[in-house]
Amino acid sequence: MIRWISCIFLFQFSIGVIGQNVSDIDSVLIKTFPNTNFNADTISNVRHLSTFFDKLMKIEAGENCIVNISHIGDSHIQADFLTREIRVKLQHKFGNAGRGLIFPLKLTHTNEPMDFRSSSNFDWQFARVIGSSKFPQPGLAGVSIKSENDSAKLDIETYNHDSLNYAFNQVSVIQNNDSAQFHFYLSDSTVINNQLPTSEISVNDYASITYNFKELTNHFSLSVEKKSEKQNNFTLNGFILQNKLPGILYHSIGINGAHFVNFNKSELFFEQLPLLNSDLIIISLGTNEGLNSHISESEIITMATNMIDKIKAVNQQSSILLITAFDNLFRNKRSNPYLKIVNNALLKSASLTNVACLDVYDITGGFGSATEWKRNGFLRADGIHYTKEAYALQGKIIYKAIIDSYLKYVSTRHR
Repeated sequence: MIRWISCIFLFQFSIGVIGQNVSDIDSVLIKTFPNTNFNADTISNVRHLSTFFDKLMKIEAGENCIVNISHIGDSHIQADFLTREIRVKLQHKFGNAGRGLIFPLKLTHTNEPMDFRSSSNFDWQFARVIGSSKFPQPGLAGVSIKSENDSAKLDIETYNHDSLNYAFNQVSVIQNNDSAQFHFYLSDSTVINNQLPTSEISVNDYASITYNFKELTNHFSLSVEKKSEKQNNFTLNGFILQNKLPGILYHSIGINGAHFVNFNKSELFFEQLPLLNSDLIIISLGTNEGLNSHISESEIITMATNMIDKIKAVNQQSSILLITAFDNLFRNKRSNPYLKIVNNALLKSASLTNVACLDVYDITGGFGSATEWKRNGFLRADGIHYTKEAYALQGKIIYKAIIDSYLKYVSTRHR
């Protein structure tokens, strides 16, 4: 049985642990989970992460570079409670290069992370990787929006959290690069209507156009304008926010209800994925597959290996870390044997594709552990989603595994 501490202590821990070293995090986690299998707190096939670790070492050596991490997942990732914890800790240690990839999810009538806010003067058409609608095609963020109104405008504002400043002076706009697209421009509080694109990187028929602002800002507006008869829409696939400083960019790509197969069917997602220049790609899927009582191990292996192969095809330089799903309850009634099948298949998929794997399912108690999460108030009423405090703790566990493996790698390089 896993014993638990109170929500109050856990919340205090989530604030106070920032800036602590790894051994301090270890001691707190061990007190929190005295019967959890911390001997399993390792990443298998960690050698696959060597290129990523080498890049982290360059930052610590003082080189002016950015390490890009892209974390792909489902609703556990969309809310950003888990990924925010990892992002904050990595940026405190290696430097804050900016907020990274964001998408105005509020304009698609769903939840968006708490450290930015989006708004618009019009409603937009949208499509996610899940669901039957695929117009516009879901892109890099797993979702796209489209407007046929040539007066459309949207606003983005970031908030500073966890002693990190998410002001930015560089915005990359990911959008369709074709003649039917409306002209668009960005403006902040100091510059209106005269920001020009400073660089353009095309991937097939799609582009990322980068705008530079003279000063750091927490707000910008995107406005569209029709300049020719051929132009009839504007389609947006995401923004990348940077501050031109070295450090970590942690890109979170989470879509509620997503399965492996949803991303696998989205051609535009994989076409645009290289725009993030990912040094590490983390995959956190499997929860929704584990809600299917007819799921088979072979089916999961096929879907997971297919996604990994697609990522490798367009991101040959990227390290990949596959993470198993945390436990949940099947139909909120009993321990979930189907999620156990999914997680066993993910371990085999990582081995077959020769990528790194972190088995958080095993670390936190495995089959049946969700009962304890719920009994102690850390699992929500649906038996699937966790509380904000529990997500923060899960993020700490993932961060700890990554940083422990990195420190071991550094120690072997210095022998």
